[in-house]
Amino acid sequence: VNNLPSQNKMTDWTVYDGRMVEHSLEYKMEGSIKEDLKTSIRQNIKSNKGTLTDESGRYMNGYIPFESIEDFHHFMMETYYVSDWNRRAKDVTEEFENIAPDIDKLMNRRDRYQKLLSKSDKTDASLEINKELYSINTSIANKQKRAKDIGYTTQNVKINITFVTQPNIFR
Repeated sequence: VNNLPSQNKMTDWTVYDGRMVEHSLEYKMEGSIKEDLKTSIRQNIKSNKGTLTDESGRYMNGYIPFESIEDFHHFMMETYYVSDWNRRAKDVTEEFENIAPDIDKLMNRRDRYQKLLSKSDKTDASLEINKELYSINTSIANKQKRAKDIGYTTQNVKINITFVTQPNIFR
């Protein structure tokens, strides 16, 4: 029998005084996990407007919108297979606020290198400049992707479910 609380209020997670916060819930499930339980979890994720992003025999990962997280958590806690769970929050406000200035700096740097490239008449110099431009463009794309990811991950709760077939006898 599971001695964890069957309900936990999570709706107050969304915003802390205007801060951007990424949230995650991690569940550890032990025992003889049957495929029908995994199917039930998949269906619950879908019925709660969530998305399953990754799955293997040992884990399931995805996202659930904040408005559905209590229903999903209640469903998970009702299964007697949940042996442990944890919730985490990470403030990403400063990271998000720094992305736009970082992109601006990278774009200015890219503009300078593009001007150098247009003036370059040596093959070796052009290759080095193109190499640097590739690196700058990759950095810009990564920063833009992270900004988009933060927008998504601060509106949804990341869920991580790990299946352990052998219970830990040393607990």
